[in-house]
Amino acid sequence: MTPPLMRADDRLVARRGQSPLLWIGYGASVLSFLGIALSISQFSQLPNSDRGYTAGLLLLAALLASGALLRHWRGVRLVSTSARADVTFAYTENDQLPPTGAPRPLDYPASTRPGFTPPRPLYANAPSEALPAIEDHEAMTEPIHPPVPFDQDPLFALETPPTGIIVLTLPKEEMQLALEYEDNYAIHGAAGRFAVTDGVATSFVPRPYARIIARSFVDQPDAARDQQSCEAWLTQCAITWSQWMRDRWVPTIARQRRIAGKPPVDYTEQIDHKGAQATLIGCAVVPGPSSPQLMLTSVGDAQCFLVRPDPQQGKKRIISAFPLQDPAQFNANPATLGTRRELIAAGWSRMTSVVYDVDYGDLVILTSDALGQWLLRDPIDHLRLLLATSSAPTRFAELIAQQRQLGTLEDDDITAVLVPLALYRPQLP
Repeated sequence: MTPPLMRADDRLVARRGQSPLLWIGYGASVLSFLGIALSISQFSQLPNSDRGYTAGLLLLAALLASGALLRHWRGVRLVSTSARADVTFAYTENDQLPPTGAPRPLDYPASTRPGFTPPRPLYANAPSEALPAIEDHEAMTEPIHPPVPFDQDPLFALETPPTGIIVLTLPKEEMQLALEYEDNYAIHGAAGRFAVTDGVATSFVPRPYARIIARSFVDQPDAARDQQSCEAWLTQCAITWSQWMRDRWVPTIARQRRIAGKPPVDYTEQIDHKGAQATLIGCAVVPGPSSPQLMLTSVGDAQCFLVRPDPQQGKKRIISAFPLQDPAQFNANPATLGTRRELIAAGWSRMTSVVYDVDYGDLVILTSDALGQWLLRDPIDHLRLLLATSSAPTRFAELIAQQRQLGTLEDDDITAVLVPLALYRPQLP
């Protein structure tokens, strides 16, 4: 870790007198000026023919002496500047001078420097380590530890599904950055709880909020039990998002703008007053002795489809869609959850819940809005295409690209979680 530097004036004083060459420079300068003074005193006694020649020598000596002094002082300044820029040795915390001789290396163990406390890294490696305030980020030109890319951040990473559960995700066709993929999902396989969320593109940095909503929904069975618990849950989600934005997103964006030579931007208004929004479809499987129940919670246009085998036709079909049943019901302004106070207060009233009696042979499909609308446009054929390609991500990507070209599927983020309820069939003793 890079040790702290001395103050500029301390470095300048410290460098004076440390090298014999500096004393030689002083001596040479003094002797040059003494020679000039003696020559001037004898100048009036010289013949007129020699005065021009002597005056030229005096001028040259004066220039050389001035140059020596200037070079000496400039050398001290350059040493001070290079010490600030390159840090060839370490100082102790109380600005004591380093010992003469070979400079200390940069990796000089901090533990062997009494009283020295290493500066805190700009970006913490461990999640448990507190990050510094925004002002600390702005004050430093470069972080000691480069920030983790957003696509590797826990609030952007996508989960690996457990065995037996299929997850299909695809970004928009022209997506360039991880920030632009705004869907998310969460799975708690042991508890039988699942969620798909879709960040609203017109809100502010919605993807981490979509992740927070999805993960907390599956981890907290009582998140949407009643109005009080719902408001408490949404309040905590908003606080988590706001804190992450200030501690992680703002400093990283500020650093990127600084490196690009762009002026800083104050995001307080966007974080506090615009905020993030997301839709939600969540489900919980409640096993029973002969058949399970499916408890669904929805806000907005993310969808759940219940698929059941048809013994007569030998194929599967959609027997229920929730919360929307018609592709014309999708619009640009669905109900959402959000970080703003009024959205938190309205969250409970925007939730729709239902309980289905289902079979262990059924398949549950949770989707974000674009894929849900596509399935409703042709429930038979589109379900067949989805199931035929669900086990092969490459074929699924080709299907989505083809449907986008045909105009039957909106160019939006795609997320689908396929849960066979047979996974939750009670084991016979």
